[in-house]
Amino acid sequence: MQGVSVTLKEMSMQMADEDERYRMYALLTCIITVVFDIFLGIAAFVCAAVTDSSSGYAFALDCLLDVLAATLVVWRFYGSTSTHSDFKENVACICLGILFCLSSIGIIAKSTHDLVIHHIPQQLIYVFILAGVGGVMNSVLGCAKYMLGRKMKSQSLILEAINTSLSAILAMMLAVSDILYFYHPSAWTIDPITSIVVAVILFIGGLKVLCRRKHNPETTPLLVGVAV
Repeated sequence: MQGVSVTLKEMSMQMADEDERYRMYALLTCIITVVFDIFLGIAAFVCAAVTDSSSGYAFALDCLLDVLAATLVVWRFYGSTSTHSDFKENVACICLGILFCLSSIGIIAKSTHDLVIHHIPQQLIYVFILAGVGGVMNSVLGCAKYMLGRKMKSQSLILEAINTSLSAILAMMLAVSDILYFYHPSAWTIDPITSIVVAVILFIGGLKVLCRRKHNPETTPLLVGVAV
């Protein structure tokens, strides 16, 4: 019996060490996201103001959203006792859901306006470079957060991973729309349409999170088949 007790104690300590290691990884990826997206978001807003691009504004706004979302997740996992905190998890998910909905409304309004008035953005090489860097970096960070979220069974971290991945998609589509517009000026509608599609996905995701949290605050599977 004593041997079994010692073994269980060792297993418990190993699990605690593993949880702490994952918590530190989650904090590190989110802090990197905050720092990177602050610089990327400022640069994106400047480029969007110069080119008056819908997807540029959407990308810049999504960078700002990612900064706020990553900051929430940093708060969620800050402190050694916060790994399994249901209260922090619930608050973080609700705040993320609200952020998703609000930012998507702003993106849809701007993109729809540009479609209606047939606004064609200017094209700059700086936008293409910025979009490429943002797309690659956010893809890596999004994958890392998603894997950590699955390991830690944290819905807030998975939500942040999805948001970062959407930032990567917006960045990539911004680069693609620049290339297409260069060869086919009539393809300018790809810019605002892409922004609207991503914003709708963001809004549906945020609304689903809020509805699930309202009915069952202990768990919020964002996607069917994703166990967290």
